[in-house]
Amino acid sequence: MRDIRNKGWFWVENSLIDRDDLNPYEKLLYMTLARYCDNDGKCFPAIETLMKATGINSKATIVKYLKNLEEKELIFVVRCSGKSNTYYLKNAEKKEDNQFNSNTSSATEPVQEMNYTSSPDELLPVHEVNSKETNLKKPIKKTNKEKYKKEKTKNEVQDFIINLEAGKDYKELLFKYVEYRKSIKKPIKTIVPIQKILKDFPDWFSLDEAINIAMEKEWQGLEPEWIAKYKQSKASNFNNKQTQTRDLSYTEVSENYLEEMKERYGL
Repeated sequence: MRDIRNKGWFWVENSLIDRDDLNPYEKLLYMTLARYCDNDGKCFPAIETLMKATGINSKATIVKYLKNLEEKELIFVVRCSGKSNTYYLKNAEKKEDNQFNSNTSSATEPVQEMNYTSSPDELLPVHEVNSKETNLKKPIKKTNKEKYKKEKTKNEVQDFIINLEAGKDYKELLFKYVEYRKSIKKPIKTIVPIQKILKDFPDWFSLDEAINIAMEKEWQGLEPEWIAKYKQSKASNFNNKQTQTRDLSYTEVSENYLEEMKERYGL
């Protein structure tokens, strides 16, 4: 799948149309998501946008078919509270058909020749193609392969997260951190930082806490020592405030008591 909206068109894999386990609405929805994808195979259209683009006038129906695409491993969804979800498109080719298709790819099918992905779980690369060209010459193939190498590096982090043997909620947190790093103009370019996070924050709760603290303090990295010091400092400040509150309460009670004594004894 590719994003070339500046040229007014995009293409889909032949295997998407050929799949007999997808109904027409699922295929239509997948193609609509592809329409909005960027160069990283990522998009975040609102449900209302998908309804308008597909002509499906039921929000429940859109949600249902999005779930179907997710269950069939055609998309990966990062759910975002209060705004549109983020969708990552995967290869439309069936896993069991991977080997067969790679060995029988025809020279008359330029779209499949351009698909160099090695796994159905990898995000589809984007390739620049001259729309007037009808035949792929060797120099163009070489150029496409060179571009694919660059795009593969760009998608390395996304592919690594998607293929992790971890829970879906945990993966969503990793994507949340990746997006946060992009927002502060410090994008993650290799899988090394992700590997470190897996080691330092192996469970959902610790990672969720660390990401929230990092976003609050505008930290670039996730360091266990920083998180521990921040929590310790916050706990200390809380205890100090509690002590001050207790002291003030005691003072107020004492003053009221003295006033009562003055009134009672005419002092």
